[in-house]
Amino acid sequence: MMSHYRTRIMQPDAGHGAGGTRGTVMRWLDRRFGFIARDDGGPDLFVHIRNVVGRVELKPGDRVSFEVGDYHGRPEAQNVRPVA
Repeated sequence: MMSHYRTRIMQPDAGHGAGGTRGTVMRWLDRRFGFIARDDGGPDLFVHIRNVVGRVELKPGDRVSFEVGDYHGRPEAQNVRPVA
């Protein structure tokens, strides 16, 4: 059975390495998705709970590391992990 999710990890941003891009959760909605402001000044990214390692609930202000991926032709944060 094939998954209906079509995702792929894009090449890591230069100088960050896999999972090394960091940012801050700007908004987290009860529907289990939100948006991350990138520290490197890149465009804000959509994040869904399915891409949060351990599926922990995030809240605005949380610091996270992530990889930039592609979901149906749109960029999103994947492999999101809270950081101290």
